[in-house]
Amino acid sequence: PMPVFEYKALNAKGKSASGVIDADTARDAREKLRNQKIYVTDITEVRGSTAKREVVKDEMGRKTVVVSSQLPKVVQYTGTLAIIAAGVMLLPGVGFDVVPSGCLAAHLKRRLPSATRLILGIKQAGGQSSHGTLNSAIESLPLGGKARRDGKLVDVPLGTLTRQIDFGRGPRPAVAVPWGDVSTAWYSTGIPNIEVYFAWPSAMRWGMMATRYLRPLLATDAARGALKRLVAAQPAGPSESQQAEGFTLLYGEVLDDAGGRRVSRLRTPEPYRLTAETALLSAVNVLAGCAEPGFQTPSRLFGPDFITEFDGVQREDLLS
Repeated sequence: PMPVFEYKALNAKGKSASGVIDADTARDAREKLRNQKIYVTDITEVRGSTAKREVVKDEMGRKTVVVSSQLPKVVQYTGTLAIIAAGVMLLPGVGFDVVPSGCLAAHLKRRLPSATRLILGIKQAGGQSSHGTLNSAIESLPLGGKARRDGKLVDVPLGTLTRQIDFGRGPRPAVAVPWGDVSTAWYSTGIPNIEVYFAWPSAMRWGMMATRYLRPLLATDAARGALKRLVAAQPAGPSESQQAEGFTLLYGEVLDDAGGRRVSRLRTPEPYRLTAETALLSAVNVLAGCAEPGFQTPSRLFGPDFITEFDGVQREDLLS
């Protein structure tokens, strides 16, 4: 039988869509869907005999074939237990994303154990993003923003969630972004409501808001390819002087239901320089025996003070 592919996509109105389609290859599946004005953001071949087909109608009344596979659910619910049973540890985010922000979140949870809301802010000074970072951002544009509400990840239109954050030099406007801590900080701290903000110029914030209306276009390979060509024309990453002189300011705030509030700030070296150091020390620690089977985060495995082991890191506590 012809392979079956599950997909996530955006329709012509920019709304999220998902389903399955028969095609010889993933590329053919994308092409079929594109002809229907459905723009794929993620596609995976369904394997195994547990796939079940049924015909349904979409919002336009058109018939389509839907296949539901039990395999993704089995992996989702039993994956962690299987990893633990096999004695395997998964430790993502050992670089700038998310060691400093994750350790800051864990430190704040330690200061206010009853915290139910976490707000993180990040401001980079004197640096340049790499091609890889920018290309990853381009790939995620059609997906919009994310925040955690009551323990669940929810969609947040880019550019719509903003606040003023004082990184130590007065309040600065910041906008919510789908940073890794929206996911990992929940595993590290158990705090059910999490938002992560970046301090960016107003032009960047307006650009993020514009992506809400451009999502169908940004979901196309042609549009993302054009943006990546613009990236390729820029410097490949920060220069040696930028890595030596650049730094990042991080802000963390936790609140609880009784009105408790704690604030801490962090200053770290330039992100790419710090990433090399935190990734290396993470590997050294694991090889030295600091490892636990299952899914881990750096702050949960190495502790909230892990980030303070690196030169150039300064942590400040407020509202104690």
